[in-house]
Amino acid sequence: MDERRRATRHALQLPIVLTDSGEDFPAHLVNLSTGGLMVDFGPREARVGQELELRFDMPGLEDSVTAGVVVRWVDSIRTELAGLEFTTGLRAAEVYAINALARAEAEVA
Repeated sequence: MDERRRATRHALQLPIVLTDSGEDFPAHLVNLSTGGLMVDFGPREARVGQELELRFDMPGLEDSVTAGVVVRWVDSIRTELAGLEFTTGLRAAEVYAINALARAEAEVA
């Protein structure tokens, strides 16, 4: 697992929908940054290099977050966990909401 991160990840437990070749399946967001996210795929297998579409509702946003992602790593022990990198840019409101999470975490800490 590559630990070089360009953006801080924030714990955020949310249900998400991933789309693979036109087929939707549920997964669970574990943490999130402006560069990517960690996802629990549940019983479904993630493959490094796999390209997916992502959709989820985030607190503070009216519209769902939608983006293209690629699987960059799969945990060697907990194979249901995978790191995904955004391949399409996030909208300004989405980046703002993620950064607002960071500010809220800093205030609590």
